Amino acid sequence: MGLLDGKNILVTGVLTDSSIAFHVARLAQEQGANVVLSSFGRAAGITKRISQRLPHEAPIVQLDVTSKEDLDNLAAAVAEHVPHLDGVLHLDGVDVVRVHMLSNLSLELLLALIECGEILPSRS
Repeated sequence: MGLLDGKNILVTGVLTDSSIAFHVARLAQEQGANVVLSSFGRAAGITKRISQRLPHEAPIVQLDVTSKEDLDNLAAAVAEHVPHLDGVLHLDGVDVVRVHMLSNLSLELLLALIECGEILPSRS
């Protein structure tokens, strides 16, 4: 039984298998979560290929956070894969993490990632 059994998490920003977003998605799945990824445009193909490297390939929904149409359609798109969301992790740049807590789930996951060394300070 994992820490996140049965939880549903939306993760944005999965573009490489070395990204924070990828590691969050991987660890969330390893801990029992259902993960949905978001992407848009040409990046969607990259996200699909990287998703295949997760323990379980995650579904991808269309989301450009600057698009009102994508935001309006997000709930229905996510509902095609999971009945509700327990957490959202939004990454919008290198090492920029915004955790949107629908419960304390996302914060617990982020803290666990930091504790196990999966998220380390950037060495610029």
